[in-house]
Amino acid sequence: MDEIKTISLNLNVLLTLAVDVATNKVEVQNCDAKVVKVASDDNNQIQYTEHQINETENRYGILTLGAKSLVGMLMPTATEVTIEIDGVKFISSKSIRSHRSTRGRIDGLTQLFREFPDKLAVGAILSVSYDSQTSILALKSN
Repeated sequence: MDEIKTISLNLNVLLTLAVDVATNKVEVQNCDAKVVKVASDDNNQIQYTEHQINETENRYGILTLGAKSLVGMLMPTATEVTIEIDGVKFISSKSIRSHRSTRGRIDGLTQLFREFPDKLAVGAILSVSYDSQTSILALKSN
């Protein structure tokens, strides 16, 4: 018998609808969905958020996702983090860690910013996820 795994998705959905009031017919004109949270039956939770790179992050090689963001809340402080960018594991010559006191901040990313200047330019928007089981911070350029 095949193993069945249950996965729960929490989505943020924006629908644009056209409603014919005479016939009550509804037509979907546009649908935009963003994944907020993924949880599986093995209790592995992955949080997602969007983040725009700012000047300070680019200059100092940090990410400031914020303590109140979905990803920042899940990420423990003073923890080594593995970075994946567009599905490829990034190997750094220096340790990449979450900040020791500021939740949602990741330090040690200067090499990453230098190796991916187009993907991590000021103003670039990234989809960011964090897997608490593996300590992988995944960055996906949009």
